[in-house]
Amino acid sequence: MWSLVTYARPGDDRTSVGVRLADGSVRSLRAFEWAHDVIDVVKDWSRLEPALKALDPRAGSVIADAVLRAPLRFPDKIVCAGANYADHLRELGLEPKPGPVFFFLKPPPSTVVGPGEAIRIPTADGARVDYEGELGVVIGKPGGSITREDAMGHVAGYTIVNDVSARGLLARPDPLVPAMGFDWISSKGRDTFCPTGPGITPSWLVQDPHALSLELSVNGEVRQSATTGGMTASIPELIAQVSALMSLAPGDVIATGTPAGVAMASGRYLRPGDEISIRIDGLGVLTNPVEGAS
Repeated sequence: MWSLVTYARPGDDRTSVGVRLADGSVRSLRAFEWAHDVIDVVKDWSRLEPALKALDPRAGSVIADAVLRAPLRFPDKIVCAGANYADHLRELGLEPKPGPVFFFLKPPPSTVVGPGEAIRIPTADGARVDYEGELGVVIGKPGGSITREDAMGHVAGYTIVNDVSARGLLARPDPLVPAMGFDWISSKGRDTFCPTGPGITPSWLVQDPHALSLELSVNGEVRQSATTGGMTASIPELIAQVSALMSLAPGDVIATGTPAGVAMASGRYLRPGDEISIRIDGLGVLTNPVEGAS
């Protein structure tokens, strides 16, 4: 198993595209030396996919000092599915209901950070900042009004997403009108509130994206442990519903929802000094420290 990664070298802001192997090593990707971000490859996915399938991931030189960056630094959009795991709803005292999925957007690129980069959280009393480990679906083929039957053909690969959320800042105490009673930007759209990575694992390397184990830990303590089979709406259904609302472009990310174990249920919210690690089968581990926002 391997993934495409965006990496830099110490003391150098220039980035390149490489491959990350299962052992964590990063190798150069000579055939894609022209690319500076994985999104450069994903934007031309339909043409480049045959070359990627023929790729020998061990052929390149080992980059021993590679510093991983967010694999997709400038996605056109990040679409998040809300309340898409039944166990997550039930831990909050709710029951799943049939009907369309609730979607919201994370504003790129300011929310996006990569492996090892800090999540900067508001430290004001009542912010109640939470984590949400999620499987991210990366679009490789554009389209609108995509059918469930055709949806998986639009997927380039998969990544890990942390939908960081300031729960205490969602509800406005004095909205001008009821429709303005929820402030999604203040809660979920802050700088650094969408860590992604460590790379993009191509779709053909993931046998069943609905059967992946997902585990999130804070300071080494497991908080979330589930499989992606717990999603109430499948990946094809999510793609179909999103693309009925807006066209999807290569590099777009759909975050598929989070399972039970969030801090909103336990009351154990994030604090400066914490470290969050999310592991998904075949995709690696995404780790980020937590700092107080200045």
